[in-house]
Amino acid sequence: MVRPSGDPQPEFGAVVRELRSRRGASQKQLAREAGISPPTLCGIERGYGNPTWTTVVALAKALQVSVAEIATRAEEQARGEFIENKR
Repeated sequence: MVRPSGDPQPEFGAVVRELRSRRGASQKQLAREAGISPPTLCGIERGYGNPTWTTVVALAKALQVSVAEIATRAEEQARGEFIENKR
């Protein structure tokens, strides 16, 4: 579930989208693997709100990365340090 927020996290969504694309997965496929709806994933990737902690953990598991890796990449992107194919 995406909770609308006055302080959405677009960097988090951008990282999820990048990792999903690297896997060659569709939004529908990743959403199914994470146990969320495709519209929820779409909202996350577009940075419209903040996912719940449960959703963050489920996405990390489905993407086969740690929550820490997603958070680090999102933080780097927020600082303008995110470089495509860095990792």
